[in-house]
Amino acid sequence: MFIEGSPHAVADLWDVAAHHYNLRFTCPHCGHVRVFHAAGLWWLFKQRRWNDHLRVVPRRLACGVCRSVLRRTIRPHMEIVTDQETGEPLPLPPDREWKRYALRRR
Repeated sequence: MFIEGSPHAVADLWDVAAHHYNLRFTCPHCGHVRVFHAAGLWWLFKQRRWNDHLRVVPRRLACGVCRSVLRRTIRPHMEIVTDQETGEPLPLPPDREWKRYALRRR
């Protein structure tokens, strides 16, 4: 996957975070939008030992509005953006963990 207007190819959450982008999730049912800091989302997936490949990331998330109102699980659409994060921020990874993983990726 390529980021529009950028020569960088991205395959997983770490790639998105390393290139200083964020992820926007939009509910196809109600239109609710949430933007996550990519590093915070990467850290959440790493701690829970979930697959962080971009094709499977939306399968782990659901629209909170539709879940509370309709009691249904609606999977959001995902986009790579430069927008600021919205809502309650996710905790970012400690610098030590980030740098350790960055060394492994080289």
